[in-house]
Amino acid sequence: MAEANATPFTNTRLMVAGIVLGVLGAVLAWLYIRGRVQSETGGTITVYSMAKDLKVNEKLTSGHVKPITLPGIYARNVPKHIKDYELSNVLGKNPVRNMMEGEPVVSTDFQFTTQEITVPPVPRGKVRIPIRVDPRSSPGEQLRVGDTVNLLGNFNFGAGRTEDKLDIRQVRLTAVQVIAINGSGRPTPKDLDQITSINVDIGAVTSEFLKKLEPRKMGDFTIEILPESVRPSATDEELSPECKALIIEKLGPLGAAGK
Repeated sequence: MAEANATPFTNTRLMVAGIVLGVLGAVLAWLYIRGRVQSETGGTITVYSMAKDLKVNEKLTSGHVKPITLPGIYARNVPKHIKDYELSNVLGKNPVRNMMEGEPVVSTDFQFTTQEITVPPVPRGKVRIPIRVDPRSSPGEQLRVGDTVNLLGNFNFGAGRTEDKLDIRQVRLTAVQVIAINGSGRPTPKDLDQITSINVDIGAVTSEFLKKLEPRKMGDFTIEILPESVRPSATDEELSPECKALIIEKLGPLGAAGK
């Protein structure tokens, strides 16, 4: 009976609906597969290769290099490969050997002083601070100097430390770069086995917010390693606007005594 009542218009609608559902299913499958690939490969990251030859008596300029995109997992396995946010570290330096067009740009091919290797310069507008981290939840040997991480800490925004006055909130420092582990730019296996602190570069304003929070800290920070494709946060964007607003609301503006 249903077939007898069917019209060409009804059949067309069913056909269109079937096509739409098929396309939607294909899109969802593609998004799922893409997400899995991104997860397995660490996303993508921009590194550099030589765009033309460079001799040992020449200084590297931006015209000598060109950007290339690679899976993040590859860049992590070649940690000396210069990433897009590290190019300024080698510009103006002489290579230790003649370099040819097409070669990857890696830090070991350029002249650095011992001071530059162990303690890189602090970027303009930032300050370098030590952050105490919980050794019980540290990532151990998975963490490397140069990694980009999130730091998660719990702070009491309440009026006191008794149970009825506690107001514990989590504060996230987003995408900060690890400069040193346990105070060293070249941590030993023992350091990695028991990580108690890391040094990071953050914006000067972000540093003032952390000073405001320090008396209300409830334990040490925990570390969340981010994929190689994640760049460090821009200066003073390490804390979200919502977090900054919460600190000012609960603890008062920067430079003022805490509430």
